[in-house]
Amino acid sequence: MQSALRLVARRVARSFKRPAFARLGSDLGYPFRAWLMALLVCLPMAASAQVYKWTDAQGHPHFSDKPPPATDKTAPKQVSQVRLNSTGPNFNWRAGTPLPDLGSKRVPLRLGVVKQSLMAAAVTEFIAGQFFTGAQCDEASPLVLAADWFDFAKDTNRAVFAAAFADGGWVVQVEADPAPTPAMVLSAEVVAAKVDQCVTDGAGTRDGSRAYVRLLWALQNADGHVLFRGSSEGADDGWGKSVDNAVALRQAITMAVTNLLADPAFSAKVQEQRHSAAAVSAFGAADKANVAWGDGSGSYAGRAASIGRATVRVQAGTAIGSGVVIDLNGWALTSAKLVAGATHVNLLLGRISLPAAVVKRDEKIDVALLRFVRNDFAAVRIAPDVLKSGDRLQIVTAPASPGASNTVTAGAIAAEGKTDQPPRLSTTLMIKHTNAGAPVFNQFGELAALTTMPPEGGAAAGTAAVTCVPILAALRAVGIDGD
Repeated sequence: MQSALRLVARRVARSFKRPAFARLGSDLGYPFRAWLMALLVCLPMAASAQVYKWTDAQGHPHFSDKPPPATDKTAPKQVSQVRLNSTGPNFNWRAGTPLPDLGSKRVPLRLGVVKQSLMAAAVTEFIAGQFFTGAQCDEASPLVLAADWFDFAKDTNRAVFAAAFADGGWVVQVEADPAPTPAMVLSAEVVAAKVDQCVTDGAGTRDGSRAYVRLLWALQNADGHVLFRGSSEGADDGWGKSVDNAVALRQAITMAVTNLLADPAFSAKVQEQRHSAAAVSAFGAADKANVAWGDGSGSYAGRAASIGRATVRVQAGTAIGSGVVIDLNGWALTSAKLVAGATHVNLLLGRISLPAAVVKRDEKIDVALLRFVRNDFAAVRIAPDVLKSGDRLQIVTAPASPGASNTVTAGAIAAEGKTDQPPRLSTTLMIKHTNAGAPVFNQFGELAALTTMPPEGGAAAGTAAVTCVPILAALRAVGIDGD
């Protein structure tokens, strides 16, 4: 259309020199001639700012810079404009919006069905946009691509989506992954797509492709309940950059995914769901904890490094305490007083932070079992024997501030607990900053107990005598065989 209008403009301009038109111009004066020329120049500019999209009666979608034909009775109700012009595509890009930091790149989310509503199932070719030629890329004809280009169920095209999430800092599953179904499934539908390509017959400085996509998203939990619905757009302007069609389309999809990740409503739902027990267990945590038992060999000093990497800071709301990793497949113990009624907590080792679900708890024994996605931790060995009066011990407490070092306090068992419930061990230690859930190790560096005190931030925080829960009682309380 643009080239046709320019041709008309040139012919009109030449006609100014013809006698009849010259007389008309002299009769109407210079203002008329100026107005007419301005109109003819502006028409192509206006036309380039819109591209019409519609679906005909046979279900075939069309893109064109011309309105749908009047003979198509269904098109006028379906026509929409995709703004994609020579100055670059217009799209809803949340520029400068920081992507959410979820504490860990591993997100318990699977990219489910990715479908398209661009064409009917039997269509083998698709008019994706326009193919421009000419020295200035101003001569347009339909750009016809194979339907496979927009078959997003294909592994190759699905990989584009997975890579786009990775570019945004999220590692998600794709439909073909053998891992268990996670707590969240994200489905996508491509409802608009356009690709324009320019191939000049000159030096090629304007060669390249540009693309636009619009996607509808639906996020569901494991029960099929819809948590989020929304849309995002993406575009890539490779005009004059020798970008081919595939790259332009891939970049447009990446931009659309990035815009989704920057949507606060979407990231809030993902953050909320990833703390659930189902979400954590689906992405890396084992179904059952398996502990390693000590045999009375070794020493605390010899195991101090691994003990340091097994002791974690636990934060439940404003309460802060400690915990200990008992299984590298994603299991830890802490104090039930610390977690209180929380369904999830945050674990911190150094500057590594990740969510953990509270799977089991026993308020009487004061122990809680946590489940998390495995990370750069170590696991401790479990002491097979109960501490006795006079036995030496080491209490390791996680720091209250991120990045600080653990605190190790040496002491001894002052008295053995009574045989009735709940079992407790009294120590000779007084700790100013109480720290519930801290691991207690015997002389061999084996986990022998957990501290049971009001967590820091609680009403009873302050200096207190340290009492402990024997580890065998703690394990039995959360369903781990201590025999």
